[in-house]
Amino acid sequence: MDEKLKVAMLATRYSPPHFRGGEEHVVHELRREFLQRGHAPYVFARTLNKWRDLDACSTSQDVTRFRVWDIPVVTHLQFARRVREVLPEYNCDMILNMHAIAGYALTVSPHIVVAATTSIGEAAAVYGNSPLRWLERLLRRTLSYRLEKRVLSTCTHVVCVSDHIRREVEQWFGVPADRLSVIGNGVDADHFRPPEKEIWSGCPPRILFVGRLVNRKNVSLLLAAARILQREAIDFEILIAGDGPDRHSLQEQATAMGLHSRTTFAGRKAASELLKCYQSSDIFVLPSRYEGMPLVLLEAMACGLPTIACNFTGVRDIIRHGHNGFVADEGTPECVAEYLRQLLADKARAKTMGRQARNDVLRQFTWKQVADQYLQLMTKLREET
Repeated sequence: MDEKLKVAMLATRYSPPHFRGGEEHVVHELRREFLQRGHAPYVFARTLNKWRDLDACSTSQDVTRFRVWDIPVVTHLQFARRVREVLPEYNCDMILNMHAIAGYALTVSPHIVVAATTSIGEAAAVYGNSPLRWLERLLRRTLSYRLEKRVLSTCTHVVCVSDHIRREVEQWFGVPADRLSVIGNGVDADHFRPPEKEIWSGCPPRILFVGRLVNRKNVSLLLAAARILQREAIDFEILIAGDGPDRHSLQEQATAMGLHSRTTFAGRKAASELLKCYQSSDIFVLPSRYEGMPLVLLEAMACGLPTIACNFTGVRDIIRHGHNGFVADEGTPECVAEYLRQLLADKARAKTMGRQARNDVLRQFTWKQVADQYLQLMTKLREET
């Protein structure tokens, strides 16, 4: 692969080392792999006022930032307009777009969109009957869907992070199969690694969740499962690493369930701090209703943690039930509590599952493997243009 590519990478936000979400991690890791191979990636990112200090101290280079309004959907359209204005100066060979709407009306070809989730899939995962939840579902099914469909129907190619996202894009957005590829996410397995000490060296055992505290992540299910274990006088503690609009209500739920002394809401963690969270925990739980290919699940597995995840579509692409983790098919507190009970009662089995989880990550989910797949696709599309 001798051809060197100049790639415009579109991101919602990008502030290493203070990552704030999965998309930023994907951009950072792919950019790093591209640079190591001699390519020229240029990152274009939004700068929102509340993150200005983090952006200012970012260590990243070759990043062009645009300050835009912090209004759902509108911010992506404004960002797309700003990118369109400056992109000709960079003479890039292609666009690698990590958020479909952010590429609205861009004409550089090839234009590759990475689909981590879909607006329709996220709308279906919104639970609750409050006016806010109804409005969220409505916006995702209407405005977000129409804009997303416009971009997906006009771009050159769509990379889906899992096979179930590919099916959603093909079925709901009408993208033909020959314009679709499946390339999963990866993990830095050199950084995310098991601790030198064995799990369960501390007391009580720690159950970990990492992610945004939003409706789709369904953290209330984990708290409900923990209450069942507490009633059985099982020893444990919970660490919740993340922040979001549901934090206050989840704290109230933990208090109402009598879990406040066992549950720590640690807030959002920078990339450098996440490793400590994984290495100081014993079990990882991801109770989400909907995901693409969650990075936190791969990171936990790379750190040698046995994992429990609800049965969102595509989870079995990562977790082999009973081998490297458990899939809670029923998605109920009782089901999650049962798998937690098994792991807490059988430390040897938990350790074996954790080792297998890391082995599976090393076999197919490293960033080097993922970057190779992207570069093969980008070179092919460039030659066809």
